Amino acid sequence: MTMRRFRSSDEEDEAQIDISPLIDCVFILLIFFIVTTRFIDESGFAVDKPTPSSDPSEADSDSASFRIDDGGQIYFDNSPIPLNQVRAKVASTLQRNKEAPVVIQVGIETRAGVALQVQDQARLAGATKITMSKQR
Repeated sequence: MTMRRFRSSDEEDEAQIDISPLIDCVFILLIFFIVTTRFIDESGFAVDKPTPSSDPSEADSDSASFRIDDGGQIYFDNSPIPLNQVRAKVASTLQRNKEAPVVIQVGIETRAGVALQVQDQARLAGATKITMSKQR
């Protein structure tokens, strides 16, 4: 006697993947990351941006203007000065006008360290308005 096996209709259907547990896991991870994330209000400092002027003759005559070339040489009124004289030049400018700005013009290839040293010397002299710009 031979036995025949009949297939049921359930076996003919292809297997399907149930993704609802996967969606549950994704939502649990999302909630975990939202709850554990710290939103920090980072404090900064205000930057006073000068208004640009197209006419160079409109520049403040009481300002202390420094220029740093690509080699790192510092110029004040188109004459070279060493770094240790920057503070004295800024202090003498601030004696005439307490609100005098300090303008530091740097070249594209100028090392940032030299520009920051000039800025530090100006701050030590008491300057509060310091502007850096690139040379034309």
